[in-house]
Amino acid sequence: RKMMTGRGLDVEICVDGGIDVETAPRASAAGADILGAGTAVFRTNGEIGEAIERLRRATRAHKKVKRKT
Repeated sequence: RKMMTGRGLDVEICVDGGIDVETAPRASAAGADILGAGTAVFRTNGEIGEAIERLRRATRAHKKVKRKT
């Protein structure tokens, strides 16, 4: 993200592969705008919607913690 912004480029950064509730917040914190999380969503024992919501919660929780520090 810093490299793109530093060059004046307005791009969306996508991270695809290995995204789950542990890695989604880190990718987002590093500047990712789009997360490709196929395995974490489709290879779950629960509902797909629940898996997506878990990823969203993990990412939002990380952003809230980061703002406080």
